Amino acid sequence: MKALLSSSDISIKEIAEQLHFEDTSYMCRYFKRHTGIPLSEYRK
Repeated sequence: MKALLSSSDISIKEIAEQLHFEDTSYMCRYFKRHTGIPLSEYRK
């Protein structure tokens, strides 16, 4: 997930679909729980 976020310009929704998450909000919560930072902040 980190590699896709940092090395590509595809949307968060497309990343969620590629990684088989049911929705983007679940992926965002999953990412924050495991990294401690929000997905949008990591992408910046």
